[in-house]
Amino acid sequence: MARQGTALLTPASRVLSAEDFCLCDVVPRYHDNPAMLRAPRPLTATDHPPHDERRRLLVTLGAAVLWAACGDDESGDDEAVDTAGASGTATTSGGGQGGSAATDATSGQGGGSSGPTPSCEETADDIEGPYYKPGAPELVPNDEGRALLSPEEPGERIVLEGRVLGGDCAPLADAELDLWHADAAGTYDLKGFVLRGRFRTASDGRFAIDTVLPGRYLNGATYRPRHLHLKVRAKGHAELTTQLYFPGDPYNTTDPFFDERLLVADETVGGERFARFEFVLASA
Repeated sequence: MARQGTALLTPASRVLSAEDFCLCDVVPRYHDNPAMLRAPRPLTATDHPPHDERRRLLVTLGAAVLWAACGDDESGDDEAVDTAGASGTATTSGGGQGGSAATDATSGQGGGSSGPTPSCEETADDIEGPYYKPGAPELVPNDEGRALLSPEEPGERIVLEGRVLGGDCAPLADAELDLWHADAAGTYDLKGFVLRGRFRTASDGRFAIDTVLPGRYLNGATYRPRHLHLKVRAKGHAELTTQLYFPGDPYNTTDPFFDERLLVADETVGGERFARFEFVLASA
């Protein structure tokens, strides 16, 4: 089921959607004047979360400890916060409810490598954000079925792979994944199509795209966690607009758009890093 955008009321009672929030130095109401759009400021080695944010996180963690000691038995599974810092290399793999049903510490729950949930729950949507550009080039897979996105880009390489399925768990052949994301420094290409591309699934619904691990960037007073933007399209199915997140990112818990159901399975195999997720599309 599609998630409703965050909204609030101004003194004039105008309803603002999630797109109206300040996204990494973009002028508010960017969609009214695209010429005012600016790229996010890259994250540098000297950047740290604001003091108020650190204090808020400490208070939140302290409250969580007290709640765990005194709370009742009806609590659900809480996501562990990675306090290792902003390096962002995941120490565990996991996923949202879009895929793997595993519950161990290394596999998590959801969109990972072990297949869809038994009910084939539709993948949750997420905001498009201000940086989508239609018309990205179509990527051609190699003999192994893998496409290479912006091979000249610096940064750690990661392979996004998985399947696209229908609500009956049947694989969807020739489904299109429209992928875009920030570079390793947290900046989007607004002039061309660097780290933007479209890829079609094979007859078994599988896809594999070799790209760069995206960096973080400021979103108002805090950072957005690493994430990938996608639109997934298939004949006879509703278009899905969503984002994928990485387990263990310290900014997941403070991001207003984060959804744990959209966590990838972050795994390293044979020296290669993989982000695995299985999309389930709703019928049109």
